[in-house]
Amino acid sequence: GRVRRRVGVGGEHVKFRRTRSGCYTCRNRRVKCDETRPICERCRKGNRDCLYPDPTTSKPRRGSAKAKADDLSSPSEEDDDLDMEPASATSTISNTPSLRESSDSPSVSAPLTAASSLTAPSLGSSTGKSPTPSDDSTRGDRRSSLPKDIRFFLDYAQMSLTRHHWGIRTDSNNFFSQGLVDLALKFEPLLYALVGFSAYFYTISRPEGQLKDFLGYYMKSVTLLRKSFGAQKPSIATILTILQLAMIEEYLGDWVNLMSHQKAAFQMITALYTPEQMVSNDPQRKLLQWYMHFDTFVGILAGTGPQLGREWFAANHAYYAQESEAHPDSLALMYDERYSWIRLAGHDMATLFARKAKDGIGADEFGSRRAALSDAISNWRDNLPSKLMDDSYRVHDFNGWDAPDLDDIVDPYEPGLLFGGPLFDTNLLVIDFYGLELVYKSHVGAPPAETRDLAYRMCQMFEAIELSNLGCGLVTGMQAGIALAVVFLPREPKEIMWARRKLALVEASGYSFPAMLRNRLETLWSVDLSNWWLPLDDDNVKGPRLSKAIRSIRGFAIQPPRDQKGEDLTEMRGIFDSLSLSDA
Repeated sequence: GRVRRRVGVGGEHVKFRRTRSGCYTCRNRRVKCDETRPICERCRKGNRDCLYPDPTTSKPRRGSAKAKADDLSSPSEEDDDLDMEPASATSTISNTPSLRESSDSPSVSAPLTAASSLTAPSLGSSTGKSPTPSDDSTRGDRRSSLPKDIRFFLDYAQMSLTRHHWGIRTDSNNFFSQGLVDLALKFEPLLYALVGFSAYFYTISRPEGQLKDFLGYYMKSVTLLRKSFGAQKPSIATILTILQLAMIEEYLGDWVNLMSHQKAAFQMITALYTPEQMVSNDPQRKLLQWYMHFDTFVGILAGTGPQLGREWFAANHAYYAQESEAHPDSLALMYDERYSWIRLAGHDMATLFARKAKDGIGADEFGSRRAALSDAISNWRDNLPSKLMDDSYRVHDFNGWDAPDLDDIVDPYEPGLLFGGPLFDTNLLVIDFYGLELVYKSHVGAPPAETRDLAYRMCQMFEAIELSNLGCGLVTGMQAGIALAVVFLPREPKEIMWARRKLALVEASGYSFPAMLRNRLETLWSVDLSNWWLPLDDDNVKGPRLSKAIRSIRGFAIQPPRDQKGEDLTEMRGIFDSLSLSDA
């Protein structure tokens, strides 16, 4: 970043005295702290949380590993007249070791061992067994020894983030709120990746938040991960670190580096595990489901199909089908079984159409496979367990919801549209089934009336879930569905403006859509989306405004595609080529 420095007598630059006794809030904001305790004057005036370093902690020796970590996590203070501008993404990346420097994610320099020789860190049994008191004590000891800013962001992740922020629909054993943290406390690259993810959401929630406020943690994770490859054998924590970094890339809209992370995770998973081993305990099942999110994401959007073989998706579904049958009263297992089926159907669909596009399948085989897939996807409602569709939990009371909006294109207040109470997750399941059906119909060239009807239904569910205010992270968790749906809406002024408001809402919540989507929609809608989803110069337009943090994320330097698959992904050919077919 460019810094306006103070100049002394004779034109010499004056070095500012750096201290470590100021509060973390002022350090992160790069302003001078008056060190008033318990709340400094700046934090008091700004109504901010004021956190000070632990006074009992001895000062680390200069040059030690802890001192270097503190330098990264706790920016030094500067005088009031320092004019800090957002660092350009190019200069930030080019001066920091990262995955971006190479043409691909780091390869595993140490030989990969068989999965049977690895022992996944124990997080309790697959039935969700609680940790023992000794586990809690050990975890507490590790946590208390961390720098205060690291502890702050771990707490923020556990208190403010939900499974939806990680793109995960079900997490009955609380892996992402506790198990992931436990593993991170034992593996430093994962710790900094998780802290970076948490700091990202904290940053965008603050009016003064900037990209550099969280990027240092991300870079630290990348550096530590690279060093770990030559020092120890890859483990479940290694793969989770790569996926956590990929999650950050997805939120930044950097799909090229996301694909690199997905490739690296694929190599490790297939080298370390078999499908049956992968579903043998809850941490590994969650890892597999998280990886499938990226694998299917890349395969469908690029039109190339998933990399992971069908046997992995089938093993995942078989496990939950068996468990659901053995525990017929478990709603959690019912949801797990249906979501695992969606992933399996998504794999079959993406693979089938990718083979067809490459002339890798005969007409007869394609016809029979397509017919079976069409029947299964079109009749998804018939295969939902009746307990997940219990009419007694349908929502009919809209007390506390915002008043109806005349600019709406759907009716989110339709009685019985949503499910409440223990069946709230049925709403997300339904919108995902709509999305699966919409992608399928677009690939087979279904009549526009059918794709438009599905798009409207998804928009109605999105609007109703948004208004319900029943869950944190739901807006970003539904980003894929709403981005898909608006593409198939009629290109009328009211629909276009509604879609722009919803995409602005998603991006203001932290999910940055890639520039290619904006470019494609500009062409479809004949509007200017280069600066923001909504007009910046019209105060009468409803919807989220472009914040400083989101503006800096939009200016983030994105790597160009490195191969044909990367180009297909960034062009979203798997969706827009099928849209052209549907239009025809």
